[in-house]
Amino acid sequence: MESSSEAQMRAVRQVRRHGRWGAITHRTLLDALAASVPVMPFAWADAALVTGLLRPVQWDCAGQWASVASTIYAELAIRTASVIRTAVPEATTTCQPSRRAGADRASFEVLVPASELKAATDLLQQLRSSLPGKLHRQCPDAVPLARTVWRTSLLVSSSDRRRTQLRVRVPDALLSDVLVRAGRLLDVDVRHHRARQHVHVVTVDDPRDAVTVLRAVGAGPRAEAWVQAIG
Repeated sequence: MESSSEAQMRAVRQVRRHGRWGAITHRTLLDALAASVPVMPFAWADAALVTGLLRPVQWDCAGQWASVASTIYAELAIRTASVIRTAVPEATTTCQPSRRAGADRASFEVLVPASELKAATDLLQQLRSSLPGKLHRQCPDAVPLARTVWRTSLLVSSSDRRRTQLRVRVPDALLSDVLVRAGRLLDVDVRHHRARQHVHVVTVDDPRDAVTVLRAVGAGPRAEAWVQAIG
């Protein structure tokens, strides 16, 4: 049987291996979040953020189809396609095997006919532009929408995250403003940094605020695991 001192040493090694918040890795947390959180009512916000935060990939299919987004989460791809169908009924999704050697993650492409690409992108731009106006405390759905904004952003944004903060890289000031407003609605301190042209970073620097965000978006016990390594 393992003694208490041995268990303590094992816990210390675990924290050193995974960083200050060493209870679980960030990717493990996000995968659990994607799998467990009930579907939110704001599919249009998911669509706006998925296509705004991820660069479309080139889709080579005899020039007949264009990809408006690529994500490793099937549910986000499906929700994005369902929203785009309001403007482009032929919008669909397809699964692509990973192109990276040694990677086991497939990507899910959101496709539209090439001739309908402008109609799809115009719709998504309108959705992105409407987000800031809906993130005010006077709006009855503002807080649930703020949760959706942060959940989707954490799932699909760049994985450039530090152990002691949540980081979301966005391409423009509009989406930076969306995340800052959503953070205020969740009562956390969110900061916007402009790294260079077309590269903006939004951070939650206080680890306790980061856990608050993770709890708000549904991380539950997984967020508690982060708390254990903060105190």
